[in-house]
Amino acid sequence: MFSKKEADFLFSEKVARMATLNSTTYFPHVVPICFAFDGNSIYTTLSVQSKRLKNIIADSKTSMLIDKYIEENNQWKILCGLLMYGDAKILTYPEDKEEFMHGWKLLIQKYPQYKQWADLDLTPKDPDKRRIIKFSPLKIIRWGFS
Repeated sequence: MFSKKEADFLFSEKVARMATLNSTTYFPHVVPICFAFDGNSIYTTLSVQSKRLKNIIADSKTSMLIDKYIEENNQWKILCGLLMYGDAKILTYPEDKEEFMHGWKLLIQKYPQYKQWADLDLTPKDPDKRRIIKFSPLKIIRWGFS
């Protein structure tokens, strides 16, 4: 689904934007997120109070944008991105323990700051308050990877 350059980009980038649909107002809800990529799916974490979680419960269709723009001497040095449309699956602990821990460990590996919310064995300290979202891309619009 992803070229080597695109996969390397997804492994290295730190911030994405995730859009969900507010089922009451029908306005998109777009937020920056930390994410981890496992070669196929993208994982992010959120609290049970998150507006994104409520939106995904109502409609699992989401979109995600990961892009990079670097300018040097008024010229684009890097101009690339992936706009993905797909489904988001809510993972809970312990109901989806294996999948949850897969995403959680990827996030901790990429963002050591998340360790503050984990016990020594990396299980979450607040499993009843935390969710993992597994995003599975179905359609990808790409630019700048040639």
